[in-house]
Amino acid sequence: MGDADFVHRMQALADERRQAAREVPSTQRARPLGMQDWLARGPTREAALVAAHRQSGLSMTEMALALGLSVSRVSRLISQEEARQRRSDER
Repeated sequence: MGDADFVHRMQALADERRQAAREVPSTQRARPLGMQDWLARGPTREAALVAAHRQSGLSMTEMALALGLSVSRVSRLISQEEARQRRSDER
């Protein structure tokens, strides 16, 4: 894996990153948007699903649970909206 010097350098780097993370108080850290936040922002439910999936990294399972839908339905809605957006971009 690495010699003792490598391990020491990596531990020091990890300590620096941990310290940098502490510099921003938790109350000032941005909280990730939830599905309801995306629904309020999006012009349509489908557009909100695409944005939540792409930008927040919400899984289709998380979105399905939040909306009371099946994962396959969420997947189809996202695919349909992406196709609609591509067609719109081509015009």
